[in-house]
Amino acid sequence: RNRGEDMFQFNIIEGKTKEPFKGIIYGDNGVGKNTFASHASNVLFLDLEGNASHLDAPRQPIKNYEECEGCLKALIDTEHGCKTLVLDSLDRLETYAKDYLERTYKGNAKILEYGGKTSKMLSLFSYIIELLDRLRDKKGMNIILLCHDTLRPQQELDMPTYSRRELSLDPKISALFQNWSNFIFYAEKEKIFTTVESDNSYRKNNRKALRTNIDNRILRTNGHPGLLAKNTWNLPDIIELTPTPEGWNFFMESIDTFYNNQSLEA
Repeated sequence: RNRGEDMFQFNIIEGKTKEPFKGIIYGDNGVGKNTFASHASNVLFLDLEGNASHLDAPRQPIKNYEECEGCLKALIDTEHGCKTLVLDSLDRLETYAKDYLERTYKGNAKILEYGGKTSKMLSLFSYIIELLDRLRDKKGMNIILLCHDTLRPQQELDMPTYSRRELSLDPKISALFQNWSNFIFYAEKEKIFTTVESDNSYRKNNRKALRTNIDNRILRTNGHPGLLAKNTWNLPDIIELTPTPEGWNFFMESIDTFYNNQSLEA
């Protein structure tokens, strides 16, 4: 007999299954990421940044990596009414994790040399992902991770180097969360580009593009070569990032529409 032949049992699931979502909203400071997430149902913020005091939402201050890990374990093991967890932010947690490793291996720093630190950082964040998944499975909680953004140069064969907007994390840690998430949204102030006459008479094409920032904040839900973004629900490319609940409600209604349409098609 082949190994596993006697113990394996099929558990085939057909059709789309709506489960608690897990994803990332990233962007610049002050664009409204945590305000948008604060409209979630029965939300709890893990406030690593100390920037949630303006929100009318429950929050738990987190001062180091150990507190973050301990808080997630407590949420798994205790009864509570929270349905959405917002962690603000991933890049601050990365800083906390580095500090934790430096304190832990203060007397034996060589362990962190020659790739040792990267390996242990990946282990710490893999465990955070495990705890987040247990929260989803055991408590049915939605997970939203907030993060800041950065521009990284991209190099591809037979193409010039270009910049891509990504998570402000170590690339290997970023890859962990990109693979884990079923949505990644980029938050920004909308920009309008107009072409005007240039005052440079030496330009071959005597025109230039001007960028204007307007106070209209948006979430980009689909990516392109210059932007990391994705979703699994066929959302429109842009969702309004409103300070009132309308934007959040549209997001949730769009997810419901996706699953309802799938049910009708079936």
